[in-house]
Amino acid sequence: MTYDRQRDAAMEVVAVTTGALRRRLRSGRRWTRGDAIRVVVALVVLAVGWALARSGVPDWERRLFRFINTGNGFWYRPLWLIMQLGNVAVAAGAGLIVGALLRSWRVCLIAVLTPIAAWYAALPVKEWVGRLRPGDLGLSAVERGGQIHGLGFVSGHATVAWALATMLAPHLIPRLRPVVYGLAALVGLARIYVGAHMPLDVIGGAGLGILMGEIGRRTEVRLRRSEPALTP
Repeated sequence: MTYDRQRDAAMEVVAVTTGALRRRLRSGRRWTRGDAIRVVVALVVLAVGWALARSGVPDWERRLFRFINTGNGFWYRPLWLIMQLGNVAVAAGAGLIVGALLRSWRVCLIAVLTPIAAWYAALPVKEWVGRLRPGDLGLSAVERGGQIHGLGFVSGHATVAWALATMLAPHLIPRLRPVVYGLAALVGLARIYVGAHMPLDVIGGAGLGILMGEIGRRTEVRLRRSEPALTP
């Protein structure tokens, strides 16, 4: 009897929590003017960042990198946790949860595939731009979590985080949308803080991520035309 009561209480907590989360979600079924504007902004940010990154390391970028990278070590743990939102597996898992709450296999599919596609989209950009990471550029970088080598522009973590935020923001109530964009920005900040990327790497990653997120959005909208509306 005690076990049954505990089970019923646990199921009630899950039901209440799930209902509360669903009330903070929106269908996000329509492609809006905001989506189109974000595509244009993303292309401009990516193109400008690309051009600047290929031209060297400007003084303002050096100073900004030094300011962020040499910050207090206290911030490492909280920023490391936030940085995991740029991890493909974590981002795909977050998308899966939102799709499940919306009761839409189409949202699940696109929300899982979008961060994965964003990660792979960043790889050829790194090769085309050919910009090294801070330590390999000859800068005195504080590399938190170990030495990091390879190509830097664009930041894969920033690309994934911004793709996820762009894909999921239309499914949230308006007051929560700045939160997901703010978390994506913090992922980029964290990558600079740990010495993995220069500021332009992160800016370019934001541009590419928003673009990939909007591609995911467009695909989702097309797939969901015949899907029934979300019910409480």
